[in-house]
Amino acid sequence: MRMNQEKLTSSNGKDQLFVKTWLPEEQPKAVVQIVHGMIEHIERYHEFAECLTAQGYAVVGHDHLGHGQSVKETQAYGHFGEKEGANYL
Repeated sequence: MRMNQEKLTSSNGKDQLFVKTWLPEEQPKAVVQIVHGMIEHIERYHEFAECLTAQGYAVVGHDHLGHGQSVKETQAYGHFGEKEGANYL
């Protein structure tokens, strides 16, 4: 299994999103996208992602804006957007 993590620029051009991928050694059967819930982060799904990867699936997940390693400052925890952030849920 190969694992990669990086930060990608959000579509707003100013925020960084933490992205993690788990890849099997062989050609993947399919790609599974993990989307975490509120007050969570992608690292909570590490064991699940490893299990899927062991079965031959590529797994991709990220920390939403305001969650996990996508947070710049502690007061930003839970933040989804500048305007009407609840609409992003």
